Amino acid sequence: MAKRDSGGRKSGATDSGSQPVVDFSDEGEYERHVDEELREATEAFGSEEPGRSIGESWKFASQIVQNFKPVPWVVWRIVRGVYGRVGRLNGIGAGAYISLDRLIYRALKDPSLGGQYANDSDHHDVMLDEAIDALGDDVAAAVCLVHAVCRRIQNSLADKVAAPLIEDALLRSKIGFFLGAAAKNFGKGRGMLAGFSGRSGLTILIAAGTSEKAQEALLLMARGVDIRNVGLKVYDCEPLQVSALALTAAGCNREAAFGTAAYSNDTTKSELEEDSEASRWLAAFVITENIRMGSVELIEDEYWEALGLGEKASREEVLKHSRLLQRRGHAWDWIAQSQSDMGS
Repeated sequence: MAKRDSGGRKSGATDSGSQPVVDFSDEGEYERHVDEELREATEAFGSEEPGRSIGESWKFASQIVQNFKPVPWVVWRIVRGVYGRVGRLNGIGAGAYISLDRLIYRALKDPSLGGQYANDSDHHDVMLDEAIDALGDDVAAAVCLVHAVCRRIQNSLADKVAAPLIEDALLRSKIGFFLGAAAKNFGKGRGMLAGFSGRSGLTILIAAGTSEKAQEALLLMARGVDIRNVGLKVYDCEPLQVSALALTAAGCNREAAFGTAAYSNDTTKSELEEDSEASRWLAAFVITENIRMGSVELIEDEYWEALGLGEKASREEVLKHSRLLQRRGHAWDWIAQSQSDMGS
């Protein structure tokens, strides 16, 4: 049985970015805070292109995310603590992960995530703070976010509908993980979330809408209609708008949403500052999306370079991992499982 602790880092470990998690007096205060952040983000995004319908579509996307509530309070606290500040990742105490300890220990068993710990199937004598250190705060928080959204999707849709959507989202997330592993100025956790965002918005739209809308959306996709147009036709907003606002609702700083949303907005894209966090989120999204869609040749050098991957060899390493993933599968089905199925 692995040891659990309820405090901060193990003695001797230092993290200059360590900060306490954000807390509220009750669930209502938390929900009001998230609703206000969504409102501010929606106004910021919706005003990017005055005179166009994009403002209305952002309002639709915001309402969907607000009603769907992609992550619970306990996960928001973790994500906000790690990803809440622009331009830096932060460490938080292991106590924030207590209710998600089975998920953390299951992640530690994963060969891609757990490193040397992956060979210790029982994790005897591994403290929770040690497990988080081994994963990295960014990866631990990303795993919690992806897990929470996948569980919400599964609880909202029939398995036959949810399974292929989650499968695609997790595959993209793992492509992003390997991209982030190579991109030291971005990191594995951000990479996971950038990849996951390629399908999280669509899955949330389908899960949050009526069964009739879900059937219409799935039928259009089966006919080869681009998912952007599917979203606009069926739900009056783009899936990527939902993905971006879901990152905000989950606790990520707004640069994550700006970068993600910029993929389908040329005006916003052109206004991103070079070497900004938003520009790196955009680059990660562009790369993971094109890898998944088999259109690597469309990735412009500027996106690779934004992530410090100007050398051909570093790019090829990412592409090699991604090719293997798409042939063999992501093997991350456990992320979408209930913690009760993960053992103790």
